[in-house]
Amino acid sequence: MSEPEPTLKDLLSNPLQTQYEEVLGRLAIRFSLLHVILEHFAWTTWGLHQEFTHILTKDLPFSRLIEMLLDSIKELELEDEEHDRDAIIDALKKAKRLAQQRNDLLHALWIIPKGKPVLCIRRRQKDADPNAPTVEEIDRLCAAITEIALALHDLTNPLRTPIALAQKKKYGSPRRA
Repeated sequence: MSEPEPTLKDLLSNPLQTQYEEVLGRLAIRFSLLHVILEHFAWTTWGLHQEFTHILTKDLPFSRLIEMLLDSIKELELEDEEHDRDAIIDALKKAKRLAQQRNDLLHALWIIPKGKPVLCIRRRQKDADPNAPTVEEIDRLCAAITEIALALHDLTNPLRTPIALAQKKKYGSPRRA
């Protein structure tokens, strides 16, 4: 006699389900951090007045924000032109790739039956992926997103924006205490 099909309540009470929910939640939170860092970089790069920043970027998809920043970086005046520009471009391109991986996982349907293989049905696929990512693999993606978020934060430090550089030329370098 075969086992009865698990109920939705059975699926949701599975400890492995909880692990996936936690890691996918972490993925969403870390990606939000990356998105905010890039929005702040865009606001300072484009010299947007603080009161209007959210109006102009609140509905801007992440991929479009990346494209616009890649176009804008060509016009930026940077302290160390070659190194900084190339590093920012590389980091933006990596962020774009990581965003696609994140989207594939967060917009998928996850079925995690007790004692059976995890199924991940991605939006662009008809069938379940027989090799669904493990909790550990998703955690590595979280770490990569965190790493690129921190790198972009360091690379896009507000002291390197056109406004800050113009002020630096006019008033000299900020004094350190």
